[in-house]
Amino acid sequence: MGALINQFYATLCANIASVVYGFAVGWVSPTFPQLLSENSPLPSGPITTDDASWISSLLYIGGSVGTIIFGWLADKIGRKWALYLGTAPHIVAFLLITFAQNVIYLYVSRFLSGIAGGALLCVLPIYVSEISENRIRGVLGFFVGNLVSTGILLGYIVGTYVHFEEYSYIVLGFLGIFSVVFALLPETPQYLLMRNKIGAAEDSLKFFRGFHGARKNYVNEAFNEEFDRLKTFSNKGSDVSPLSMEDFKSRSTRLGLLISFVLLTGRNLCGLFPLITFTGMVFEEAESSLSPNTSAIIAAVIMLAGGIFSNFLIDKAGRKMLLLLSSLGTGICLVALGVHFFLKQQGVDMSAHGWLPMVSFCGAIFIGSWGLLIIPFFVMAEILPTKVRGITATVFMVIQWPITFVLVKYFIIIGYDYGMHTCMWFFAACCFLQVIFIAFMQPETKGKSTEEIIEILSKKK
Repeated sequence: MGALINQFYATLCANIASVVYGFAVGWVSPTFPQLLSENSPLPSGPITTDDASWISSLLYIGGSVGTIIFGWLADKIGRKWALYLGTAPHIVAFLLITFAQNVIYLYVSRFLSGIAGGALLCVLPIYVSEISENRIRGVLGFFVGNLVSTGILLGYIVGTYVHFEEYSYIVLGFLGIFSVVFALLPETPQYLLMRNKIGAAEDSLKFFRGFHGARKNYVNEAFNEEFDRLKTFSNKGSDVSPLSMEDFKSRSTRLGLLISFVLLTGRNLCGLFPLITFTGMVFEEAESSLSPNTSAIIAAVIMLAGGIFSNFLIDKAGRKMLLLLSSLGTGICLVALGVHFFLKQQGVDMSAHGWLPMVSFCGAIFIGSWGLLIIPFFVMAEILPTKVRGITATVFMVIQWPITFVLVKYFIIIGYDYGMHTCMWFFAACCFLQVIFIAFMQPETKGKSTEEIIEILSKKK
């Protein structure tokens, strides 16, 4: 157990940044009613609904910029310092909220938080994957999604009960804690090996395997074997030579790229981000008796519960099985929710079936949290060679952020013009298509080293 403590500690420290990003995402739902009202906290007065849609979606445009900058930095200055610097935009973002005079302040704030979010989701899964032992890599990987969900929930609660300007001070407190504890942690051993810093890489691996302090010089055979394996793998595919097309020509790498891209795209097209962002409006359209803030808090609790539940399964059931069940279950729930909206639009009295939208919505959020929202990131970190991870994560996330922007920006517009059922059934169809892809293309990565996974991909037909 002692060998695992530092891995859990480092992952928890790094994921304080995930909580902060969750606060940024969760700020929207409880704040919009205040900003849209005549008693808006902005000196310039209330915002418009179009302003609100831009405030919601600019986060994802910033995400593309953050991914480009910090995805590049992850290979230049290391995973640790790229992630550390990636939280800096949050500081300016939340100070702008505190001193906001008009909606422009909020636009800039959301864009900056998006930059920080891009850094987090690009770099953190790689950092966690590279410090983790095979047997607990899945559990540690789920910290990312679970602590983002925790931040969203805290954001909903704090935003509901705390004054507009005071929200930022709480978030800045979390950032202060992160800046202290994360700075004391070492860089990942795989990155240090990629830079031919053998001694520093060995010290890093000793720390993450519990051989530090008085035990630093008492490593066991298993440690030596792991370090030798990492060095061998580093020499094969993680040298300091410039990245070239040759690094992408192997069958295992090309298949890893395809799987990573499809899983990340499916994560967006499953529709959970628009549902989470507009929880209150979806429940209102479904004629729910719950208030927008109450429904948002319920959705965040369910999303967090789903993520925690999956922690107990990820290294038992495996990534592939959880993704299959998550995609299938989410699709079924979205079909049911679409049926409710369709029948309601056709004039059918659904008052006797008021439970259907609640159960379907909560089911989609809960089941989606098992795998769709989290697993794609660290599957990508697991199945790609170290040398191409940084650039791959950067390019793929640059593509994914605008997709999320479009979905969030136009979800309500399409829902009102063509019916909410159209959106739900489109998202469900995407879930079912992903089920087919996962079943036939994705290998199981549970308990396997990166080298073993790449060998499996190279033999896959």
